[in-house]
Amino acid sequence: MKLTSVAIKRGVTFFMIYLIAVGFGLYSLWQLKVDLYPKLEFPVLAIIT
Repeated sequence: MKLTSVAIKRGVTFFMIYLIAVGFGLYSLWQLKVDLYPKLEFPVLAIIT
């Protein structure tokens, strides 16, 4: 049986799986630590002659 026909026959099951995947994605996005102004270190090249 193809996945599409199973998804049509068992629509509620696939919808619940979809909601769980979206829930995990939103939870992961919420837990992601992002700095608004991260510490920047610019590369420095020193030439000594």
